[in-house]
Amino acid sequence: MKKAILSLAILAAVTFAACSGDDNNDNNANAGCLTCTLTVEGTTDSDVICNVDGTAVEDGDDTEVDFEDYIQLRRDAGYTCN
Repeated sequence: MKKAILSLAILAAVTFAACSGDDNNDNNANAGCLTCTLTVEGTTDSDVICNVDGTAVEDGDDTEVDFEDYIQLRRDAGYTCN
């Protein structure tokens, strides 16, 4: 009985450690997010754009465009990105 409890405890510890490492990698991948905002005639459009492995992801959708290029296109269109 002691072996079964010890085995379950070890399995739980290994599983927990493996999952927490994956979570940290996801947070690091999304660390470079910017909010781009454009206001025209009182109407404001605001989008969150994240740098995920060099690609721009806008509001959760992969744009398949280089992050820096995408931000520059937004700025050229009059958006303010912070």
